[in-house]
This record gives sequence, C-alpha cells and structure tokens, in this order.
Amino acid sequence: ISKAEVVKRVGSGIEEYLRTHNHRAFLNQFPVRAFPVKGNPFVEDLESRFPSNALRITGSADAKWTPEDLYKQFRRYGRIMDITGSGNDFRVIYRFTQAAAAARNCLHRAEIGGHPAVIDFTDSTLVSFMQDQLKNNWRLFLPAIAALVFGLGYFIFDPMRIKFVSNHLGGGVGARYAKAYQEDDDSFFLSRLANRSVSHVVSNVASLYSWTRQTWFQKRPRTSSLWAFRQNE
Repeated sequence: ISKAEVVKRVGSGIEEYLRTHNHRAFLNQFPVRAFPVKGNPFVEDLESRFPSNALRITGSADAKWTPEDLYKQFRRYGRIMDITGSGNDFRVIYRFTQAAAAARNCLHRAEIGGHPAVIDFTDSTLVSFMQDQLKNNWRLFLPAIAALVFGLGYFIFDPMRIKFVSNHLGGGVGARYAKAYQEDDDSFFLSRLANRSVSHVVSNVASLYSWTRQTWFQKRPRTSSLWAFRQNE
C-alpha cells in the first residue's frame, strides 16, 4: 500500500469520526470538522489582515475558470452565498467566516482546472461599506453612529430606570408599610399607594408619614425602629 493511500484512509477516517460524533470546541457554535489540505497554506500573523467570509481567488493569466469550477472545489467547506468574477479573478462569499478560513487554509496554492489558485481574505460587503463611509463621509457618518449608539442606550436603559424607580417608590414602600400595618387592618393608605402612579406616590409619602406619627406612635410606645418595637411585643 502506498503512502498516499495511507494518508487518504487516515484523513477519511478522521472526517467520518468528527462528522458522526459531533464534537464542539469551547465557545464555538459550530461542530469541529476536518478537511484534507490540497494546497500549500500561507500561515501568517499580519496584524492588518483579518478573516472575513469573503475570499478572492486569483490565478495565472491563462486561467479560464467558471463559477461551476469554483463551486465544486469550495462548496464542501460551507454554505456559499455568491460567486462573482470571471477568467482568473473570482470572489467567493461564504455565509460564515469559519467556512472561508477553512477553504483558504486547505486550497491556497492548490490547482483548480490545472492552474494554481492564490486565495486571500477580502473585505465583506458590510466592512467595505463601513470603511468607505468612514474615509469619504466621516463628518456625516460618525455623528450618525454616535446618535445610533445613544438612541439604543436610551431605549435599553430608560425602561430599566423607570422600572427601578417604580419598584423603589411604589412596590418597596407599599410592601414595607403593608407588613408594618398588617395587625391594624388599615388598608386605606396602602390601596391608594398601590393604585397610584409613580408621580402620585411621591406626593403621598409625606402624608403617609404624618398619618403614621398621629395614629401608630400615639397608640404604641415609641422605639428606635419598627423592628425593635415588634421584638418587644
């Protein structure tokens, strides 16, 4: 048995094992997959290059590829959204960046139709649009982004603020005084406090405090706190 046959069998076994056992890496939504490397991967750590879901495939001057040729080679790595270009210059757009990274690592410098293909990441449509707007229309684009961020923050945090204020002035006050006046069975002020809105609760706090001093503490001996008074009972 030849070396190439052994490598092919081992690779097929690894692919089948990962496909049937569905292993997942930490913080990764996709299952782990393995593909044979057909080309010569370009391993780099350039700081200005970032992975994207779009690949640019270029070949020699006499390369005459068709979208069908590229589809047969690139489809196995993930779902493809679009293939554009002609001749020896094409652009393959995947749905996910992980698929594009796998295709680049496995097919870079591999022969497609008898011609080696040079594969590199290219900016996606959204990234290209953002960069173009920042470069050409930054005086209008940056204020729009700032307004969008502040608007989202307002719609997210303002309801939370209203909820906290309502609980503090409405639910918190009502729950505390409902427990304190449970023995007196006097629900007049509690019902008013629960049925009024937040704006009315603020105005009722002063009258509730005045009523408490006139009714509660005249009947009971004064203590430093309601808790101490209930303990003494």
